[in-house]
Amino acid sequence: MRAFHSFSTRPLRAENYNRKLDKQIDCIITIATLSCLQAERLDIELVLHTDELGERMFGFLPYRNIYRTLDKHKCHERFWASGKMLAHQHEPLGSVHYDMDAVIKKIDLVRVLENSTEDLVVEAHEYETQLYDYTTNKLWEIVPNFPRLDMSSYKKYDAFRCGLVKINSQELKDKYIKGYWKIYDEFMRHNPEVLNDKNFTPDIILEQSYLLNLVLQHNHSYHVLFGPSFGNTSNKNTATSLGFNHFMSSVKYDWLEEIKVQLKKGNPHYFKKSQQKIKEIVANVTNKKS
Repeated sequence: MRAFHSFSTRPLRAENYNRKLDKQIDCIITIATLSCLQAERLDIELVLHTDELGERMFGFLPYRNIYRTLDKHKCHERFWASGKMLAHQHEPLGSVHYDMDAVIKKIDLVRVLENSTEDLVVEAHEYETQLYDYTTNKLWEIVPNFPRLDMSSYKKYDAFRCGLVKINSQELKDKYIKGYWKIYDEFMRHNPEVLNDKNFTPDIILEQSYLLNLVLQHNHSYHVLFGPSFGNTSNKNTATSLGFNHFMSSVKYDWLEEIKVQLKKGNPHYFKKSQQKIKEIVANVTNKKS
C-alpha cells in the first residue's frame, strides 16, 4: 500500500494548545517515529512530503522516500491543512494520506484500505456543531462565494475527520484540491485579519466540512472506517482494538510519555535516535529564534 505523511514546518508556533515550541517538536518527532516504524513493520510504502527543516527533523526515519515538496509553501500558518493539499497534488490517485500523529497498527486495516473501491475512504465523522457553525458563519461573512449548502438533512454530523484519507476518484480529488485553493485565495483577499481570532479555525471547514459537502453534493460513494459504534480513535480504551490511533489535537500531549515508554521498549535504537534528534532540532530552532 502506498501512503504518505505531510509536514510543513510553517504552522510551528511559539505556543500550540498552550505548549511551547520545544514540547511541540518533542511530541511530533516522537509520534512520527512510532508511526513510521509501524508502517515499516506492516510493509506500507510510506513516503514523506515536507520542507528543508522537516527533512532535518524526520530524515533519520525509515521512510521509503522524502520529497521536499513543501519548500516553497508560503501559505498562512493558520491553514494547517495547506501543506497536506500540496502533498495530495504530488501523490498518485489512491495513495493514502494519514497524519503524522496517527498510527496504523493492524494489517487488517491495511487490507481494507488496499481493497477499497469507493470514491473516498475517511477516518470518521466529526460532531462539533458549535465550532463548525461558528467557523462556517465567519467564512460566509468573509468569502462571498463560499458554498452555502443545505446541511439540514444530514446535520447529525458536520464534517469528515481527515486523519486518514484515501481518494479513489480523480474527479473528486480535482474538485477538492481546486476548491480548497479557491476558497483560500478568496479568504486571504477579503479579510485575513480575522485569523487573529483564535476561535476561528478555517481548515476544519476547508479541509473537513468542504470534503463532506463535495461528496454529498455530487453523489460520490464513500466509506467511513470508524463509525460511532467503533469508538473514538483517540480514546485509549478503543483505539488499540481498532488498529488505528489518532493522537489528534491536545490528546497527543497526554499520551506523549506513554508513547516514549512504548518506543523505548519496542525499538530502543530508534528511540535513542529520536531523542537525540529532538535535542538537536530544539537547540537549532531556539538559537534561530533568539
